[in-house]
Amino acid sequence: MKLLEQDDLEALTGRRRPTAQAKALRSMGIDFRTRPDGKIIVIEDDLPLRGRPNIERQEGFRFGT
Repeated sequence: MKLLEQDDLEALTGRRRPTAQAKALRSMGIDFRTRPDGKIIVIEDDLPLRGRPNIERQEGFRFGT
């Protein structure tokens, strides 16, 4: 179980304060936990695209046509 570093969490959310980070994570649908001191914890495996294979874009495929 690997936790995101504080710098990574700030880069992901664009926020520095834990309450603002929590709000941003909720809006993105990312699971997180709050430590007793109020700091946010995000486990890397909880990130939505973590561990999924890369999907290559297929040329010629268009939505709505």
